[in-house]
Amino acid sequence: MKCRALFAAAALFVGVAISADLAHAGCAASAADKKAEGEMDPAMMEAWMKSMTPGPAHKHMEFFVGDWATANTMWMGGQETKSTGTMHAEATMGGRYLVSSHKGMINGMPFEGMGVDGYDNVKGELYSLWFDNMGTGYMLSKGTSSEDMKTCTYVGSTKDPMSGGMVEHKMTTTITGPDSYKFEMWMTPAGAKEDKMMEIVYTRVKKS
Repeated sequence: MKCRALFAAAALFVGVAISADLAHAGCAASAADKKAEGEMDPAMMEAWMKSMTPGPAHKHMEFFVGDWATANTMWMGGQETKSTGTMHAEATMGGRYLVSSHKGMINGMPFEGMGVDGYDNVKGELYSLWFDNMGTGYMLSKGTSSEDMKTCTYVGSTKDPMSGGMVEHKMTTTITGPDSYKFEMWMTPAGAKEDKMMEIVYTRVKKS
């Protein structure tokens, strides 16, 4: 009888021990599964937060938010053409992007354009996307800014619809006052010299 009691006690102890081990293993597996399901490690989380958080360059874009009157000058084929227009700009997605809408006339034709500008924290560069009703594509430019951020310089290339060759371009945006800035653009066709083709002076339209 005593032996049977000791055997039963031993069996109970082993059973409890096994149950405890299984429970511990189950918790460990659950934690591993949870991490595998998408938990980020601290370093990854820090890098991700740094990449998505707006910084000084995004803060600087707030200068351009609002309504503007434009005085436009274009040079094509040795001929100078002047016109006027308007621009409206808004910051979107928590100040990460600047979306602008442009309207005016070019050679007697209605002109509409849209720009999306931003700063890529990961690449450490400014960028500008441009679309307008004078084509069906887009123009991508990448840039840098002066230390005080008053002058930004962008470069890129587009395909010439006539020759099929690539045309390099350079653009600068210079803040000239608390309510004004100037945009300039130069084009360099393949095998040709750089030539200034556009200048736009922006003046902020103040609400009464």
